[in-house]
Amino acid sequence: MGHVDVLSTGALAPHRRIDYWNELASQTFTPQVVDPCNRACFDGELKQLSMHNLTIAEVSSDAAVIHHSKAQAAGARSQQFFVELQLEGQSVISQDGLEARLHSGDLTICDTTRPHEVAFERPVSVLILSLDVAHFRRFVGYPEVVTAVPMAGTTGLSGLASTFMRNAWGEIKSEPGTGDRVAT
Repeated sequence: MGHVDVLSTGALAPHRRIDYWNELASQTFTPQVVDPCNRACFDGELKQLSMHNLTIAEVSSDAAVIHHSKAQAAGARSQQFFVELQLEGQSVISQDGLEARLHSGDLTICDTTRPHEVAFERPVSVLILSLDVAHFRRFVGYPEVVTAVPMAGTTGLSGLASTFMRNAWGEIKSEPGTGDRVAT
């Protein structure tokens, strides 16, 4: 049965939070650098569950810019695609010259083997599904062509996906073992 791990900067001294958060984010997702807007009082929390070919993570963070450089992309452990769902706040995700401006409920896709940047001027909460390329291609034939494309969380199939992801994550957090059924 899956268990949701919760990791936070809250118990750390302020001068240790940024290094801890960068290490945690790079290990959980892909090599990256989180550059907070206010280094003196940055706070972040990660709730994560890994199962089968899927990692689900809820990230809550103070304002920051996340950089996944060309060198970091080249050194990615493996090709992963992130489906990023904006839970609270607003963010701008850039990849390949495109920008996805996300508001609560909206989602987009990122490719870990290509540079990208995520920027948010105020605190945010984001749900990230991380899937390996082979598994993701079962659902999206050519995901490379839809990275950093904003998908509205209120209408159409993307609205349905947004609602499903929110509801599934709520169930997974409240009922251990649900994640195993959702991931299959």
